[in-house]
Amino acid sequence: MDETPLPRGQIRFGDAILDLSSAEIERGGVRQRLSEQAFEVLELLVERPGALIRREELIARLWPKTTYIDTDAGLNTAVKRLRAALGDDADHPRYVETIPRRGYRLIVPVQSVAASRDEAGPSVAPLSAGQAPRTRRWLMGTLMAAAGILLVAWFAASVFWSRTPNSPRTDAAKVPSGNVAVLPFLNLTGDAR
Repeated sequence: MDETPLPRGQIRFGDAILDLSSAEIERGGVRQRLSEQAFEVLELLVERPGALIRREELIARLWPKTTYIDTDAGLNTAVKRLRAALGDDADHPRYVETIPRRGYRLIVPVQSVAASRDEAGPSVAPLSAGQAPRTRRWLMGTLMAAAGILLVAWFAASVFWSRTPNSPRTDAAKVPSGNVAVLPFLNLTGDAR
């Protein structure tokens, strides 16, 4: 499978345009933001137009294996939201066809909309099958790495400051030397043991 990413920007499918950078679709001049799961479903369908995308593949993309929810109901909800945004009907589909108990298929042609340098407007180029948008995953990986670096920096700073001689943490933790309390050990229970 070719893992060449889709061009960032806009993808035309049927009479709708998907903006990959903002997770919005435009139909008839009206822009609408998709929910995260609906966007992920559409993104995967646009990657392979005309191909059957199995339910298991969609579920694996939407939720990690450690997620404990009703993923079938969640997928159904995501597809309903996508269809509502597209004005599509499950019984008479124009965009997304349901293959019962198996998956979904995008049934309209897909083209990349590249900004043109002249005033003629955007130029349209067909996408090759298997191109996949990956910017969202790259962004999440970058954010996770940044959070990890900040956590390590915070830990290193806290260790450094706790070992500094005039640190408030070390002063508060010091016990004054020379004070020892000695208490008698008396059996107050009456038990001889």
